[in-house]
Amino acid sequence: MAENLSFIPYAEDPLARLAERVITDHSSSLPRLEQVTILLPDPQAGPRLRQLLLGQATEHGCHALLGPQILGWRQWLARFAQQGPETASEPRRELILVTALRQHPGLFGEGNLW
Repeated sequence: MAENLSFIPYAEDPLARLAERVITDHSSSLPRLEQVTILLPDPQAGPRLRQLLLGQATEHGCHALLGPQILGWRQWLARFAQQGPETASEPRRELILVTALRQHPGLFGEGNLW
């Protein structure tokens, strides 16, 4: 696990280091990096990262890339979000509440549950 961690000094560019690491780790797959997924906190950094990746790949003798997937966290998480049941309408939710409250008659005594 420790070999997967990279500590980057404050003065260094983290995107440049990331591009270097991706190209180094996947140099045997160049120019095909479709199997690589990169998560960024800000998807607007994607175009710059793509340029840096191409620059690093060029240094390894590869002048074009089939690039990795560069996603923001929300985009990545959306892939795993399961479609839940539809939200019940307001009247249906009220009926569910009334049914649940009727199971506990001691809460309200006698009279209107509302």
